[in-house]
Amino acid sequence: MQSIILLHFLRTHKFYQRERDLLNTVLAVAS
Repeated sequence: MQSIILLHFLRTHKFYQRERDLLNTVLAVAS
């Protein structure tokens, strides 16, 4: 059970990290 929660957290973290990188790219282009 604990490992499933950890795996989910890691997947979510990767997702948010990718989204943040995309957002930073958009902001850099817009500025």
